[in-house]
Amino acid sequence: MYRDTIEESNCAVEEEVCLLAETHVIILLYAYGGFIPSEFQRVRIHTLDKFAKLIIKKDRKDLLLQCLENLG
Repeated sequence: MYRDTIEESNCAVEEEVCLLAETHVIILLYAYGGFIPSEFQRVRIHTLDKFAKLIIKKDRKDLLLQCLENLG
């Protein structure tokens, strides 16, 4: 549904990747590049309702609109 770069250095990147799997949203915090091994640092799973409420609560309506656009 979206990808968001959290932190970027010379050759390493930490990204938040959000995927839709039927009725759940999976949010992965993924680091890769440089001298660090590629790894999932955190995985969160939410229902669609909880994910939408979480985004609105954090006042990230632009992110909600991006997700809806990518689903269409």
